[in-house]
Amino acid sequence: MDCKRKGIFEEDEAHRCFVLNCDSYCYPAKANTCPTCNFKFCEKNHCACDLSEEARYAITILYETYCENCKEED
Repeated sequence: MDCKRKGIFEEDEAHRCFVLNCDSYCYPAKANTCPTCNFKFCEKNHCACDLSEEARYAITILYETYCENCKEED
């Protein structure tokens, strides 16, 4: 998934890690991007590669539904 925000994030923006029981955050303005899945790494080095195929699909649908920057343009 190619982020349509083009790497522009608020300095203090934080996202909770999607990996079950991780309990850490990802700070996209500061985190490195995984070259395989194109997701940012959380503080414990998780990315979308650590998710099941079904979980990755769910995250994609979540972003496309709720993220104004990731919605498909008509």
